[in-house]
Amino acid sequence: MRAVAPTLATLLALTALGAQAQTTLDQNKALAGGAVPGDAPGFPITISQPGSYKLSGNLTVPANTMAIDITVPGVTLDLNGFSVIGPVKCVMGGVGKTMCTAAQNNFGIPLIQATDDSILRNGVVQGATGVGIQLNGQGHLVEGVTVTATAGAAILRADPGEAPSILRAVRVMGSLFDGVQGQYLQIEDSLIHGVNHIAVHTGGVYLNFISNSTVSNVGNYALGSVFTRNTMYMNVGNVVGGKSLGGNALNGNPF
Repeated sequence: MRAVAPTLATLLALTALGAQAQTTLDQNKALAGGAVPGDAPGFPITISQPGSYKLSGNLTVPANTMAIDITVPGVTLDLNGFSVIGPVKCVMGGVGKTMCTAAQNNFGIPLIQATDDSILRNGVVQGATGVGIQLNGQGHLVEGVTVTATAGAAILRADPGEAPSILRAVRVMGSLFDGVQGQYLQIEDSLIHGVNHIAVHTGGVYLNFISNSTVSNVGNYALGSVFTRNTMYMNVGNVVGGKSLGGNALNGNPF
């Protein structure tokens, strides 16, 4: 029988399928190693190949242990509704009164670490004995992620490069230190609540933007050198570190 050549539509469909293929990651694969080429058994799962990855179950790590280390640009990690879980538990009280089962550890080992142009989506990062998510390099997108119960900064961008990192629809819920820290951060449609130190902290220069968001129950400054627009601030120390671009409210009063 004569072979039938595939149609152009079939070839395009197969190409798209290949382009969208995702490598799945879970606790068993992490412990066994080899889910990603070059990844050794145990944590962290080291993602050293560009591509698309997704969790197929929760990851649970002990204290001071990184769960996922993205070492190359061009990686998309879909948490797929699952959680990356460290051992810290926190209870959020009044302003600056979040209490956790660990001491404040401002820049300790992160649960997830990612380099340039990484995309993190759709899940929960909780219980870090240090930082929740550390962004190395620049040009990141963190979207639809909740970071909760961290002994250090919930989200830290550790590189001063100028390509912005976008945090969209992010929820920070309970941190013994800062909510979001670093430079060239663009925060949109997000919630930062129950942070004992500073909600969004640039470090002396106005390089960060926050818009269409809510900041509440912050023990120290709501903002440290940040442009702000259309954002509500409730139960915060003050917003003297914020430059208003309009539409903001502090405890019901516009600024």
